[in-house]
Amino acid sequence: MTAPVAPTSGTPTLDINDAPRFQHWFWRVQRLAWGLLVMLGVAAVAGLTGGEGYFADQTVQGPAFTLEAPSIMRRQANAAITIALTSDAPQAVVQFDRAFADTFQILAMTPPPISAFATTEGAAYRFDLSGPGSKRLHFQIASDNSGRAAYSISTAGQRAQLSTWVLP
Repeated sequence: MTAPVAPTSGTPTLDINDAPRFQHWFWRVQRLAWGLLVMLGVAAVAGLTGGEGYFADQTVQGPAFTLEAPSIMRRQANAAITIALTSDAPQAVVQFDRAFADTFQILAMTPPPISAFATTEGAAYRFDLSGPGSKRLHFQIASDNSGRAAYSISTAGQRAQLSTWVLP
Protein backbone atom coordinates (compact mmCIF):
# COMPACT_ATOMS: atom_id res chain seq x y z
CA MET A 1 0.00 0.00 0.00
CA THR A 2 1.22 3.41 -0.86
CA ALA A 3 0.35 6.60 0.97
CA PRO A 4 -1.37 9.43 -0.90
CA VAL A 5 0.97 12.05 -2.21
CA ALA A 6 0.57 15.50 -0.71
CA PRO A 7 0.78 18.55 -2.98
CA THR A 8 4.24 20.01 -3.10
CA SER A 9 3.20 23.64 -2.60
CA GLY A 10 1.49 22.98 0.72
CA THR A 11 -1.97 24.18 -0.45
CA PRO A 12 -4.88 21.91 -1.23
CA THR A 13 -5.90 21.55 -4.87
CA LEU A 14 -9.36 22.25 -6.24
CA ASP A 15 -10.96 20.60 -9.23
CA ILE A 16 -11.89 23.89 -10.95
CA ASN A 17 -10.03 23.08 -14.15
CA ASP A 18 -12.21 20.09 -15.00
CA ALA A 19 -14.44 22.02 -17.43
CA PRO A 20 -13.39 25.68 -17.53
CA ARG A 21 -15.35 26.58 -20.71
CA PHE A 22 -18.57 25.18 -19.26
CA GLN A 23 -17.94 26.91 -15.94
CA HIS A 24 -17.42 30.33 -17.58
CA TRP A 25 -20.55 29.84 -19.72
CA PHE A 26 -22.55 28.85 -16.63
CA TRP A 27 -21.34 31.93 -14.74
CA ARG A 28 -22.43 34.18 -17.63
CA VAL A 29 -25.89 32.57 -17.70
CA GLN A 30 -26.13 32.94 -13.93
CA ARG A 31 -25.23 36.67 -14.09
CA LEU A 32 -27.80 37.17 -16.86
CA ALA A 33 -30.49 35.43 -14.78
CA TRP A 34 -29.67 37.61 -11.75
CA GLY A 35 -29.89 40.72 -13.94
CA LEU A 36 -33.28 39.66 -15.29
CA LEU A 37 -34.57 39.00 -11.76
CA VAL A 38 -33.42 42.45 -10.63
CA MET A 39 -35.10 44.08 -13.66
CA LEU A 40 -38.33 42.19 -12.95
CA GLY A 41 -38.25 43.38 -9.34
CA VAL A 42 -37.70 47.00 -10.41
CA ALA A 43 -40.56 46.71 -12.94
CA ALA A 44 -42.88 45.34 -10.25
CA VAL A 45 -42.01 48.14 -7.82
CA ALA A 46 -42.58 50.70 -10.58
CA GLY A 47 -46.07 49.29 -11.25
CA LEU A 48 -45.38 47.73 -14.64
CA THR A 49 -46.85 44.38 -13.57
CA GLY A 50 -50.15 45.73 -12.25
CA GLY A 51 -51.05 46.62 -8.69
CA GLU A 52 -49.42 49.70 -7.16
CA GLY A 53 -46.59 51.86 -8.41
CA TYR A 54 -45.84 54.97 -10.43
CA PHE A 55 -46.87 53.51 -13.80
CA ALA A 56 -49.87 51.46 -12.58
CA ASP A 57 -52.42 54.32 -12.68
CA GLN A 58 -53.35 57.12 -15.02
CA THR A 59 -55.04 60.43 -14.24
CA VAL A 60 -57.18 62.44 -16.64
CA GLN A 61 -57.92 66.02 -15.63
CA GLY A 62 -60.97 67.72 -17.12
CA PRO A 63 -62.64 71.04 -16.33
CA ALA A 64 -65.42 69.34 -14.34
CA PHE A 65 -63.73 66.17 -13.06
CA THR A 66 -60.54 64.31 -12.24
CA LEU A 67 -60.54 60.65 -13.27
CA GLU A 68 -58.10 58.05 -11.94
CA ALA A 69 -58.03 54.65 -13.65
CA PRO A 70 -55.58 51.76 -13.95
CA SER A 71 -53.13 51.93 -16.83
CA ILE A 72 -51.87 48.40 -16.08
CA MET A 73 -53.84 45.74 -14.24
CA ARG A 74 -53.98 41.97 -13.91
CA ARG A 75 -56.67 39.76 -15.41
CA GLN A 76 -59.33 38.72 -12.86
CA ALA A 77 -57.91 41.14 -10.27
CA ASN A 78 -59.94 44.01 -8.85
CA ALA A 79 -58.97 47.54 -9.82
CA ALA A 80 -60.53 50.92 -9.06
CA ILE A 81 -61.73 53.85 -11.12
CA THR A 82 -62.32 57.04 -9.15
CA ILE A 83 -64.04 60.14 -10.48
CA ALA A 84 -63.82 63.33 -8.42
CA LEU A 85 -66.39 65.86 -9.60
CA THR A 86 -65.65 69.56 -9.18
CA SER A 87 -69.11 70.91 -9.97
CA ASP A 88 -71.82 71.38 -7.36
CA ALA A 89 -74.52 69.76 -9.49
CA PRO A 90 -77.02 67.69 -7.47
CA GLN A 91 -76.75 64.78 -9.91
CA ALA A 92 -74.13 63.29 -12.18
CA VAL A 93 -74.33 60.89 -15.09
CA VAL A 94 -71.34 58.68 -15.87
CA GLN A 95 -71.31 56.88 -19.20
CA PHE A 96 -69.06 53.97 -20.14
CA ASP A 97 -68.70 53.18 -23.83
CA ARG A 98 -69.24 49.79 -25.46
CA ALA A 99 -65.49 49.02 -25.56
CA PHE A 100 -65.40 49.32 -21.76
CA ALA A 101 -68.30 46.86 -21.41
CA ASP A 102 -66.58 44.42 -23.79
CA THR A 103 -63.49 44.26 -21.54
CA PHE A 104 -64.50 45.07 -17.97
CA GLN A 105 -67.20 44.24 -15.46
CA ILE A 106 -68.24 46.75 -12.81
CA LEU A 107 -68.26 44.85 -9.52
CA ALA A 108 -69.33 47.66 -7.18
CA MET A 109 -70.18 51.36 -7.24
CA THR A 110 -69.93 53.79 -4.32
CA PRO A 111 -72.25 55.58 -3.88
CA PRO A 112 -74.80 53.32 -5.56
CA PRO A 113 -76.46 54.83 -8.63
CA ILE A 114 -80.08 55.96 -8.48
CA SER A 115 -80.63 54.63 -12.01
CA ALA A 116 -78.87 52.81 -14.81
CA PHE A 117 -79.77 52.93 -18.47
CA ALA A 118 -78.47 51.88 -21.85
CA THR A 119 -77.46 54.42 -24.47
CA THR A 120 -76.45 54.09 -28.10
CA GLU A 121 -72.80 54.34 -27.01
CA GLY A 122 -72.85 52.03 -23.99
CA ALA A 123 -74.18 52.10 -20.41
CA ALA A 124 -74.85 55.12 -18.20
CA TYR A 125 -75.38 55.51 -14.46
CA ARG A 126 -77.07 58.45 -12.67
CA PHE A 127 -75.84 59.39 -9.18
CA ASP A 128 -77.43 61.61 -6.54
CA LEU A 129 -74.79 64.00 -5.19
CA SER A 130 -77.02 66.35 -3.18
CA GLY A 131 -75.87 65.19 0.27
CA PRO A 132 -72.85 66.37 2.22
CA GLY A 133 -69.42 64.91 1.67
CA SER A 134 -67.07 64.57 -1.20
CA LYS A 135 -68.31 64.29 -4.73
CA ARG A 136 -66.24 61.20 -5.50
CA LEU A 137 -67.53 58.18 -7.38
CA HIS A 138 -65.72 54.85 -6.94
CA PHE A 139 -66.05 51.91 -9.34
CA GLN A 140 -64.53 48.49 -8.65
CA ILE A 141 -63.78 46.75 -11.93
CA ALA A 142 -62.30 43.45 -13.11
CA SER A 143 -61.52 41.90 -16.48
CA ASP A 144 -61.57 38.35 -17.80
CA ASN A 145 -59.68 39.37 -20.95
CA SER A 146 -56.00 40.07 -21.48
CA GLY A 147 -54.50 42.66 -23.79
CA ARG A 148 -54.88 46.37 -24.42
CA ALA A 149 -58.28 47.95 -23.85
CA ALA A 150 -59.01 51.41 -25.31
CA TYR A 151 -62.25 52.93 -24.01
CA SER A 152 -63.87 56.18 -22.97
CA ILE A 153 -65.71 57.42 -19.90
CA SER A 154 -67.94 60.49 -20.07
CA THR A 155 -69.32 62.72 -17.34
CA ALA A 156 -70.38 66.35 -17.02
CA GLY A 157 -70.39 66.69 -20.81
CA GLN A 158 -66.71 65.74 -21.03
CA ARG A 159 -65.17 62.56 -22.46
CA ALA A 160 -61.96 60.96 -21.21
CA GLN A 161 -60.14 58.60 -23.58
CA LEU A 162 -58.32 55.89 -21.65
CA SER A 163 -56.19 52.85 -22.35
CA THR A 164 -55.47 49.99 -19.96
CA TRP A 165 -53.16 47.01 -20.39
CA VAL A 166 -54.66 43.89 -18.83
CA LEU A 167 -51.87 41.43 -18.07
CA PRO A 168 -52.50 37.68 -17.80
